[in-house]
Amino acid sequence: MKESIGKAIKNLRESAGLSQYRVSIITGISQQHISRIENGINSPGIEVLFSIAMALSVTVDDIMREAGFVPGEMTGTDAGQIYQTYIQLDEDERRRVSDFIRWRLSEQRARYKSNPDQG
Repeated sequence: MKESIGKAIKNLRESAGLSQYRVSIITGISQQHISRIENGINSPGIEVLFSIAMALSVTVDDIMREAGFVPGEMTGTDAGQIYQTYIQLDEDERRRVSDFIRWRLSEQRARYKSNPDQG
């Protein structure tokens, strides 16, 4: 999964004509971290994913679609509304939301690994 997201970010970044350096300047994320994400070494957290999406002038939904993960009925508008709500949370609430999302994703991955035909 992290490899697909990394490749999607790289493709979208290159399509936007931006260097890793420029994205790092816009987002405040180190160029090394962006490189590690694009190469599938690191997984971006939700805040990093939103920051990169904003720097690339795309939505998280666009990144997920480029990576081959098409979320059900979510639109870019939905993702924007979720982000606007998220940034209004205090740091502790953001951490809880991020932890919950990571937990749900790990549960989903574990279910897929135990029965890949039911994806």
